Amino acid sequence: MQQIRISDTIPEIPHRASPHGPVQSRLRRRALLAYLLLAALGSVPVALHGLAGAPVPVSLQVFGLGIWFPGAGFLALGVSAWWMAALSFSLFVLLRVGWSLTGMLALPVAGWLLPALIAAMMAGESVSADIRWIPLVALTIGAASWLREAWTRRWRHARAQRRRAFLPQALQELDQASEAEPDPSTRELTPEALAAARYVFDLALQPVGQFEGFSRRDNFQLAALRYQLNYISYGLAMMQCHYTPNFHGYLSQAQRYAIESLTSPEVCGYWKWESRGSFRLDVDPAGRDNVMLTGWSLVGITAYAANTGDTRYEQPGSLVFKPFHHGGKTFPHDSGSFIRSLLTNWRSAPYTMYPCEPYWTFPLCNAFGICGVIPFDRQHGTQHMNEHFDTMLTRFEQEFLFEDGDMVPMRSDLTGLDFATRTLPPQFGMLSQLSVAIYFNALHAGHARRAYAIARHESLHLEDGQLDLGIPANLMLDVGDYSINPCLNLALVALAAHEQGDEKIAEAALRQAEAARPRREGAAMALDGVSCATNVMLATARWARRNDWRHLINRGPQPGALKGPLLADCRYPDVLVARAISDGSNLQLVLYNGADAGLQSLAIERLQPGREYRRSDTGEALHADSNGCAVVDIHLDGRTELTLQPAGASASSAVLSACS
Repeated sequence: MQQIRISDTIPEIPHRASPHGPVQSRLRRRALLAYLLLAALGSVPVALHGLAGAPVPVSLQVFGLGIWFPGAGFLALGVSAWWMAALSFSLFVLLRVGWSLTGMLALPVAGWLLPALIAAMMAGESVSADIRWIPLVALTIGAASWLREAWTRRWRHARAQRRRAFLPQALQELDQASEAEPDPSTRELTPEALAAARYVFDLALQPVGQFEGFSRRDNFQLAALRYQLNYISYGLAMMQCHYTPNFHGYLSQAQRYAIESLTSPEVCGYWKWESRGSFRLDVDPAGRDNVMLTGWSLVGITAYAANTGDTRYEQPGSLVFKPFHHGGKTFPHDSGSFIRSLLTNWRSAPYTMYPCEPYWTFPLCNAFGICGVIPFDRQHGTQHMNEHFDTMLTRFEQEFLFEDGDMVPMRSDLTGLDFATRTLPPQFGMLSQLSVAIYFNALHAGHARRAYAIARHESLHLEDGQLDLGIPANLMLDVGDYSINPCLNLALVALAAHEQGDEKIAEAALRQAEAARPRREGAAMALDGVSCATNVMLATARWARRNDWRHLINRGPQPGALKGPLLADCRYPDVLVARAISDGSNLQLVLYNGADAGLQSLAIERLQPGREYRRSDTGEALHADSNGCAVVDIHLDGRTELTLQPAGASASSAVLSACS
């Protein structure tokens, strides 16, 4: 199979002839033409009455004028109603932001049309002469928007020049600070990483559909349950791929929880509101648009299958989504239907990348979608991603990069505008760079490296072990629960720094997160006063290392993982698995006791049937049964190594069976 090509070339910050890409330019022209047409139609009743003397009702004239801009109809009622025009326009601005946050197109439509209707109902016997102000106010609004965009563009051009000047040196300093990838054969979870993993396991080993310990603030934005489940999937998939590929047991069970809980009404039910709020009847969470569910979640599904060989979620209808709490229509899906949904949407979307919220496209969400398809292609020899990969990178560079090289977080599919991103707090620019540094590393390592080098130079200042992010602590928002604390920023810094090999900054970020919030009581490592999503990301940062995300997506575990012996089961939290790898014939384990020291039983599978294995700890022989299974009893007291190595010829003596 021809794999997609992951470029390591660092792209230059482009010198653009036009500030807009071809698609957004076309959408902007279309939006302007549509507005001018509506304004012209809205003027027809007044024109017919004033120029032709037609008996057009005053209410219809006022309503038509109200189409010019939100609240314009009140200007037709006279000076006394101007305050209502200002209030209506302000309300529309808020509803427009609500549209970008929820995808409900009905919000700005209502914010535009309702004031026009109210003004029409308030109309008297004639239209006020103040209507002459309506075109002037409309032009003023348009000019103010243009000037604001022009100012922003000049500011970004100036920053682009500064970045072109320092980028070579910043990349050189990053290369000097970066550590090499760790040797896959020697990787082992530290006690601190295991303690952090216990927090994730405690969340993910509860019954599917229960959410004890999760943050419950809203189900539309980044505090939503689906994102917390996705972060669990990513962290555990990275752990399994790079540390414990030959351990399934409760590690695989926890990943299945994160995948199967996505189908619960508490998780996917938001989509019925977003769909209906955009005048759509289809509420299938994996249908049109909604890459924030299909794209983000597919990574956990396909990485789980690629890491374990378990293809249960490829079976048709293996994941039944239930958007309604009490009955209602359900939607059966699987990894194949998710991929078909992605491909169908990519083929029809204006930017090739397609929306998260209806009519709003986020490049990061589409990057997750690509990262979800690649493991499936790699595992099955298909080439689904080859059809779109180069086009999507081109679209990303043309349509979703600002002049200074920063990623545009979101852009409208209707208007081509990104107005919702212009008022975001300063931290979101840095979080955008860090997200590119982590997740785009699997798609275009050059873009990821550049984004991190810029963030490192501009925002991440390490001095005497202290990391300064350049943002006041009271302006750093934990979007996982909307509390004010720096831990989300520090978690993403640690993940990005690890992915790029910048271990000193990663460790400094983790230290400062612990210093910022007290640790919870108990054996699981987690912080009080931060969101579940942030705690999961901090946990993942405990075991992430250079290129771990990139290799999870593009390479998967070492070859022996899918054919060598397997630690199939053990008791949690009594047995904590720090390493479980195989060269295809042996099984190498490093275990810790998670409770009191004592004897524990390990269920081993995928041994060669009837074969004798030698235990490294006692030197005793172990015999696999006819199904390739055995039980190993081992005393755990702190760090404990165990290797099962094929001894010699097949044994004919009695076996210890672990298979049912």
